[in-house]
Amino acid sequence: MLNSDDIEKYRCPKGLMYFNEKWKREIFRDKEQRRLAQSKKGIYKFFRDEVIPLEVFARRRYPNRFRIIPINGNQGFDAEVYDDKGDLFEKIELTYPHDGKECALSTRNLHERGYGNIRVYSIGENVDLLVPFIEKTASDKSLKDYGDCVLVFIIDFDLPFPEFKQAYVDRIRELGLKISHINFQAKEVCFLVMPYKDLYYYQANKLLKKDHKKHGCANVAF
Repeated sequence: MLNSDDIEKYRCPKGLMYFNEKWKREIFRDKEQRRLAQSKKGIYKFFRDEVIPLEVFARRRYPNRFRIIPINGNQGFDAEVYDDKGDLFEKIELTYPHDGKECALSTRNLHERGYGNIRVYSIGENVDLLVPFIEKTASDKSLKDYGDCVLVFIIDFDLPFPEFKQAYVDRIRELGLKISHINFQAKEVCFLVMPYKDLYYYQANKLLKKDHKKHGCANVAF
């Protein structure tokens, strides 16, 4: 069974990826763990909502000689990042805007009848439906001081067909305007788009996609 001791270890970005892939396979093969993960119970919620996207974020932002440690709890951040000298480089706070009621209902149906809720969307509609939850989360996060943290919004939805990617990229960029009235107290604010593993930086009320080697860690030799 997965536990905090397994998760809360120092790993490089690729090491965290290998750890996650191993445990996703273990969970898939074990009926009890699979049910816990689907229901996001206990440590499995932390693993799904924060550790899995943390690995994607880490591989987009840091060199592989850096070390990341996920930290489960209410300490005001979800992970610490250390450079190759062993010094604290920055902290990370992850947040996952989503329709919790809809997800809970779908999971309950999955366990009761063998399949979850099925919805058909027009192009970009599933991102549009996330907007109120993103705005509410952004508003809540703006009230807190994350001055020493990188604040990461995890944007997740079913992967569209490849030919619709540009429409979804346009929708994602529009999110910057949706929250342009909100000011954050954070080192940086990022949007991690899980289906495409793309990372956008929120600057001047816009979402900008940048090469992480030229951003954030620019003072680090890659």
